[in-house]
Amino acid sequence: MARWKIPEPLPFDWTMRDTASARIGVRELDDGRLEQTIEHAPLPGVKPEMLLWMLEHMGREIEWHGQRCIVYRCWHPLDHIRFEVLGPFGPGCRFHIVEAFQARPEYLQDLVFDVPKLDRSGFRLELRRLGALVVSMDEDWEERPEGMGYRVRQIVGASAPVLRPLSRWVRRRRAAMLAAWRLHNIQEVGNLPHVLPELYARYAS
Repeated sequence: MARWKIPEPLPFDWTMRDTASARIGVRELDDGRLEQTIEHAPLPGVKPEMLLWMLEHMGREIEWHGQRCIVYRCWHPLDHIRFEVLGPFGPGCRFHIVEAFQARPEYLQDLVFDVPKLDRSGFRLELRRLGALVVSMDEDWEERPEGMGYRVRQIVGASAPVLRPLSRWVRRRRAAMLAAWRLHNIQEVGNLPHVLPELYARYAS
């Protein structure tokens, strides 16, 4: 695993959303896995074609607010570090994501996700260890008059009975990081109206 340095924050001129802006659910499933759901407040001005463009061009270097950076860093000017699409963009590609929740080194993540779904309705991320699915995340979009609806469902842990005790132990050890992810996700999704329409208008061709 590469050792990443958390970069200096990029300047931004809006207030990021907090957890009070979203509907959050956290529960343990019958098979021992943890489910976290986030129903975000509407995202005015954001469209599916913009989100797909952003995901495809996350690693593209651009000029933003007087600085050179990759598109991914604009999305969350504090936490995001690197994003690379592995393989042709679309269902079946993989996303290499490096980020640090709340820009804290102890919450730094350097992970490669499978992307079995990617279309105008959203995308799905899957993380496997030793062949077992240990994290999945469905991010679903819906166009609405008041602004795009955005819902996230994350499942953490392995479903195999023999692995349930280990899954629970890992979740207890990482409870603070899972809570930090919830705030991070609310912030990054909430940032989209402040960032994406401007980027799309300027750089999409």
